[in-house]
Amino acid sequence: MSLRPIRLSREDFPDQADWIDKLLRGINGFSAQVSSFSASVPALRLGEARIVPPAPAWHEVGGSGEPAFESSWVNYSSDYDSAAFRMEPGGLVRLKGTVKNGTTNAAIFTLPAGYRPSKIRRFVSQSNALHAAIEVDSAGVVRQQNATSSADLYLDGISFYATSPAAPATWAAADQIGVQHGFGRCVAAVPVACSMVDETPSEAVPLPVIDWDDLGDGTLRIRACFGLQPARTYNIKLLLVGG
Repeated sequence: MSLRPIRLSREDFPDQADWIDKLLRGINGFSAQVSSFSASVPALRLGEARIVPPAPAWHEVGGSGEPAFESSWVNYSSDYDSAAFRMEPGGLVRLKGTVKNGTTNAAIFTLPAGYRPSKIRRFVSQSNALHAAIEVDSAGVVRQQNATSSADLYLDGISFYATSPAAPATWAAADQIGVQHGFGRCVAAVPVACSMVDETPSEAVPLPVIDWDDLGDGTLRIRACFGLQPARTYNIKLLLVGG
């Protein structure tokens, strides 16, 4: 079905001439306002970026600039993961590794501020094929508990939410992503759609928060993207505003 335009005049409504005059004046005034508004609106474009957030780095206990081992604990051997911790999106802290030969039921290492739980968390583990516990307190102390041996102790599988999560790190330069915008200057870049490419069919996910800057050559650089799972592939559509 098609629609045919029609033309109306005052003569079509002889009894409503005054009302028609007011209507036409209103329409003309509104049209002028729309034209003025359109001339002042900055240029809008859609851009798209494919992003693979890097996996959070592990902090190796005993490494340079990292928490030291305490109470004589050391890594078990090169055949096992070394003791380490990391922060995942949303403030989730994970531990991994196997340690040995420390003082029984003593501190293994201390997590830095930003990686600590609000209250004591206790986890089931194993030491020398016997039951043991691992406790993490609000001061960040990770210690063995309820054990009779320190021949080995497993940290794998321990996770908890930090009280005041450390700020996520900005991506390294190699991970920064450029998006062409074609403006003299981009003044805003707002995510309007996001989908996970790894899923079949592609799965829509909540909109992330992006950190970006304009490079001045018609390109903006996405420096960091928060709210996405690491090591997954995402397509993000951006509303770009030129100014």
